[in-house]
Amino acid sequence: MTRFRWLRHVLLPWLSIIAISVVLVGTLYPTPPAPLYFAPIVVLIWLLLGIGVLRFLQIHNPVAIRQGGIVVVDETETLS
Repeated sequence: MTRFRWLRHVLLPWLSIIAISVVLVGTLYPTPPAPLYFAPIVVLIWLLLGIGVLRFLQIHNPVAIRQGGIVVVDETETLS
């Protein structure tokens, strides 16, 4: 278990939250023209669908999630 470090466990997470918030606000305000206006909505719907699929798999087939993690780890090890 690692020791608690203010930089790693408090400051850096808050700086990243602030940076992401600035980008998000810059994307949504001022309101972009018509085709670009729908992009954040589509991304939000896509994200919620992905979370829903993950939750469904956690309940009904948790082995599939573990196997997916194994595939990602195996491919990462072969690339390096």
